[in-house]
Amino acid sequence: MKKQATFSPEQSDCWVKVLSELYTTEIVNQACLYLAFDTDPFPDLAKIVARCEHIEAEQNPQIVRGDILKEPSKQLIAKAADALGMKI
Repeated sequence: MKKQATFSPEQSDCWVKVLSELYTTEIVNQACLYLAFDTDPFPDLAKIVARCEHIEAEQNPQIVRGDILKEPSKQLIAKAADALGMKI
């Protein structure tokens, strides 16, 4: 629905690992649809993650999250590192 970027296999793998480990398919789909209709022509992984975080927060307001647009929470960074097999 947007102009497509060309991703290397490593970049695609990174997106898939982060999104599939942190969120359900339904949340990722919803986030992608929000961004597809957004005026920003270049959604990136950070914007998709931010939208996923907002969707999860709307669904479960009792969970405390960082403001992903300003600074991702330590828990989010730890989960992403784990999904990517990184030690931090």
